[in-house]
Amino acid sequence: MDRIKPRENQFDTVPARIRNEPKYRPFRDCICAIDGAHIPAAIPKDERGRFIGRKGFTTQNVMAACDFDMLYIFVSVGWEGSAHDARVFQNATTDNSLNFPHPPPGKYYLVDAEYPNRISYLAPYRGERYHSSQFENGRRASGPQEVFNHAHSSLRNVIERTFGVTKNRWLMLRNMRSFPFSIQVEIVIACMALHNFIRLRVTDDEEFTDIDEEPSCSYEEGPSDVAAPGDSDLRDDNTMTHVRDLIANKLVCQRERN
Repeated sequence: MDRIKPRENQFDTVPARIRNEPKYRPFRDCICAIDGAHIPAAIPKDERGRFIGRKGFTTQNVMAACDFDMLYIFVSVGWEGSAHDARVFQNATTDNSLNFPHPPPGKYYLVDAEYPNRISYLAPYRGERYHSSQFENGRRASGPQEVFNHAHSSLRNVIERTFGVTKNRWLMLRNMRSFPFSIQVEIVIACMALHNFIRLRVTDDEEFTDIDEEPSCSYEEGPSDVAAPGDSDLRDDNTMTHVRDLIANKLVCQRERN
């Protein structure tokens, strides 16, 4: 896990992708993105029930955070496929033994609608179009909430693309039936650590080159507009709701000026 952590002083500056692209500048306090991915899992028959994910087969639910250079900075592995993403998130951010890199005051991570919109975590508006595919064929975003969701999805897409590179590079993640589940968990961690090593050390890597040339490419795992389970610790927060509304208004003003 030594290679899956933030770089030194990483959260002290605005990420280059946000600083250099005017359409993302209202998100200047954003530092990373979080999402979950389902990795196929080989599970003994008597334990399969709780590992069956939303697509109907046994999976390991993995939560990861990455920065805008497509480097993993945190990963939580080993969860059964039936576990709700919000439950995995709650455990990752409250279990001190996992060393989750909490954002410094005033900074936040982008999360999708399965996670709470609370201090340090900025989620999209629920009930509105979100994924970039929903805005294709000339169906332009309309109104502050849709404009925000479109920009949020485009920026948060970095975590989906990062998962995509990892899955495409290590095809063994699609079939690990030769290993007990405990080893399958370790393989996921190893693949993510190697992903970071390659990203930092290899200047002309084919997998990264292909994904860098297709910035709009999405690896959507499924519908994200799912309500979190009833837990008082997962309720939305008025502070981040206000932040979201401010960003939405800035994005609308920016679009009108252009």
